[in-house]
Amino acid sequence: MVIGRVLAVQIEDRYLRDPIRAHIETDALDLAARSFGSEYIRTHDRFDLPRPTWAGLKSSGKV
Repeated sequence: MVIGRVLAVQIEDRYLRDPIRAHIETDALDLAARSFGSEYIRTHDRFDLPRPTWAGLKSSGKV
């Protein structure tokens, strides 16, 4: 986990909706954020990314 304050952002001009007001075209960036559990959220949908379990890793011989 990273907690901090954004001091500056560098972004290509093609992702700017309104450069004067610094509005970004977030759908074009296809950003993803952690929600809760194994769920992630993008600006246009949600998806699950199941986390491996210790028992599953042991049974598959990965640990």
